[in-house]
Amino acid sequence: MDETEKKTEKGLAPAGRPSGRGFDILSDEQAEAMLTALSRYYSQPVMPIERYCKALETWADALADRTRRLTESLYPGIYDRVKEPFSAEADARSYAAWKLHEAEKKVDRNDGLPRSPRDQSLQELRAQEAFLGQIHFVFTQIRKSNLLNRLLYQGQKLRTRMCPVHQGRWSGCAWEALPCGCQNGAGANVTGWLLDEPEPATIPVPAASPMNTPEDRGPHE
Repeated sequence: MDETEKKTEKGLAPAGRPSGRGFDILSDEQAEAMLTALSRYYSQPVMPIERYCKALETWADALADRTRRLTESLYPGIYDRVKEPFSAEADARSYAAWKLHEAEKKVDRNDGLPRSPRDQSLQELRAQEAFLGQIHFVFTQIRKSNLLNRLLYQGQKLRTRMCPVHQGRWSGCAWEALPCGCQNGAGANVTGWLLDEPEPATIPVPAASPMNTPEDRGPHE
């Protein structure tokens, strides 16, 4: 009997693998088969949260690449300082293109007058740049949200009872237990909200993804 069979016989999962109730996940292949079965059962994709995070980042990166391509077509040389080994010539081309980019940003192209093809492209570029800024803002809020951490990783529901002391505002971290009861379980986050029901057992957090690293999962609502 090999080591895996011994662990299975004893009801133990190999190191690093979660042990289920009545069964053990012994391989990535078995885990993927279970995800496929769950996806069929729920009629929607079932996968680790980090995969959803990666999909969102891939989507945002594709939009950013589209914006970079349009920017370079309108301002040739603007990225030369980062595409080539550093040289005074490449730096000068990038700086000149950047100055033109900044000057044209100040031109009002929403006055209803007929526009040249370049003006139309510039208007599209400004819209794409604004959208990327919005995506960055939303991603930042996601990364630092204690509420999302509790909803997604700890299986909690949205708290609806406002803490009479902290009035619904995240109020930092307190390592000692507070009498108001609005901390996040045994954690230090003072959520500003009281539990409506007992907390469930914390869901095991998967390996960190770029959108869900410990430093990114800040304590803020």
